Amino acid sequence: MINNGKDFLVLDIETTGLSPKTEDIIEIAAIKVDGKTLEVIDTFEYLIDIERNVPPFITRLTGITKGMLEESGIPLSMALKLLKEFAGDLNVYAHYAPFDKGFIRTNLMKHSIDYIETEWFDTIKLFKQKWPDRKTYKLESLIIDLDLATKEDHRGLSDAKHTLELMKMTKE
Repeated sequence: MINNGKDFLVLDIETTGLSPKTEDIIEIAAIKVDGKTLEVIDTFEYLIDIERNVPPFITRLTGITKGMLEESGIPLSMALKLLKEFAGDLNVYAHYAPFDKGFIRTNLMKHSIDYIETEWFDTIKLFKQKWPDRKTYKLESLIIDLDLATKEDHRGLSDAKHTLELMKMTKE
């Protein structure tokens, strides 16, 4: 049973790069999951308006453009406050959780917002237990290899949903 049958959050962020100290979050997405049925209870998805341009590689990967962020993005501080409210005290699952947690924690501190006091779990550990002989545990590879691929871009909400589907498969 995932999370001992208690409701939980699956979170994914998109960023302009790999370092939480020098790069920006451009999208935060999460799904609230019923711990007993593993069905989606609610979703959370915000683009973040940033000052810098989105690197071309990131636009190719995610489909997110500077124009989208200017048109539909909200300030990061607002998105973090909304995420904190949405998440409450639910445990958080993320694919390569140290990456997402590092960006969230760094930016909460930068914006003087109290840290989200909850446990974080890295889904890679679940996937390594289920599929120990894989050469890679990249989310995109798992999605393709396990026939979960869709036409959606590499975006926060679709990645969170795919992560949940993979989590369900670990229980089969």
